[in-house]
Amino acid sequence: MVAQKQKGEQHPQPMLEQWHRDRLKHEVVLLNVHQREIVESESLRHCSHRDWKLRTANPRTNHVHVVVTAKGVSGRMVRDQLKAGASPGCHLWSRDNRG
Repeated sequence: MVAQKQKGEQHPQPMLEQWHRDRLKHEVVLLNVHQREIVESESLRHCSHRDWKLRTANPRTNHVHVVVTAKGVSGRMVRDQLKAGASPGCHLWSRDNRG
């Protein structure tokens, strides 16, 4: 029997959530509006520098969606490069704006 994906609203699964949290390598990071702007601008800057085509970037509070055309480059490499490019700006903004 093949399991079907549930659609619509789903009930919380605290045990599954804890299972995933136990396996995280880093602390959860939630991006504020300024950090999301940094992620978007740094993604554009990095793609331009690498001669990649950034089709769209949509930073959210807990994850980022990007669509990039980067011929001859693996998706993993694109992801790692974009994360490495945006992280310093987000960390600096966070450090400089602590209340």
